[in-house]
Amino acid sequence: MKRRNQAHLFAAENSYFQPPKSENSPRQKSNTRKSYSLAQAIEDYKLRGKVEGRAEKTLEQYDYVLGRLTEKFNKSVEVDSIETREIRNYLAYLMDEGLSNTTVAIHYRVLQAFFNWLVKEGYATESPIADIKQPKPRINFQKY
Repeated sequence: MKRRNQAHLFAAENSYFQPPKSENSPRQKSNTRKSYSLAQAIEDYKLRGKVEGRAEKTLEQYDYVLGRLTEKFNKSVEVDSIETREIRNYLAYLMDEGLSNTTVAIHYRVLQAFFNWLVKEGYATESPIADIKQPKPRINFQKY
């Protein structure tokens, strides 16, 4: 048998090894979005952190930061409806409460990771924190 015919024969015999091309493949994201509440998103994000082996302190930080977020946002709000202005107001609120810029920056980083995850998973079209810069820590220089 010629080499070319052998290649075609091999390809035909082994075609069953290739997964079927289906529009309903479990790894493909659907274009139709379901409403996804903030409460559900937070629970799923914390579950993801646990399954991925995040440190206990990191999971506690998720609880604290995302729990504080639900103090200002209704738990049933759809995550895709949260706007940049609202996140900016929330970070300003934390500063007004007396939290240091360094602490607010920690909140910022957790929220940034959370909203980026929502976009990656297809639950939000864009991150409302993407256009907000991280708060800079204040440096106090004291003369001794």
